Amino acid sequence: MSIEWSTPDENGARTAWATREDGVRTQWTQDEHGWTSPTSADTSAPSPYEQQLTAAGYGDGQRQHYIEQSGQDPEYAACVWDEQIMLAAEAAGEIPARPVEPLTPAEQAENAARSQAMREYWQQYPEDQGGWDPLSNDNDDATKAQFDTFVSERTQQLLSTPEPSPAEYDDDFDMDL
Repeated sequence: MSIEWSTPDENGARTAWATREDGVRTQWTQDEHGWTSPTSADTSAPSPYEQQLTAAGYGDGQRQHYIEQSGQDPEYAACVWDEQIMLAAEAAGEIPARPVEPLTPAEQAENAARSQAMREYWQQYPEDQGGWDPLSNDNDDATKAQFDTFVSERTQQLLSTPEPSPAEYDDDFDMDL
């Protein structure tokens, strides 16, 4: 992290800019009452991906212009831009594919635990025997609530169960490599 200091103004107030490693800057102001709470001032440079989007006519400014000029509900227009226009431009090769952030180990563990919990639910409550079917419109709210509760509780159980240590594994199993 780096910090830049301004010279005091005519009232004696100073400003400090703290820049994180990822380029996000936060402004702190000091006056006669002391330092104020940080106010976010994201003045980081656009990423290479964002620069490519802007150069191709698909940047944030163009997105905002589309939303304002579309005559549609702004939330709907934003969805159209994000999920139709951008995807079509990607598919046509006009813009590069979106960069994918890798999952953290905690996110990977949570996803794995949730998948395991869902598999256990469908083993205990098969869809043809009244279990929740995510592809059916015939589900009632109670069945969906039962699924959500089961998966949520079982996911937390799986995440809170420690992994067995190597000493706890069966020593009789021999694997030839």
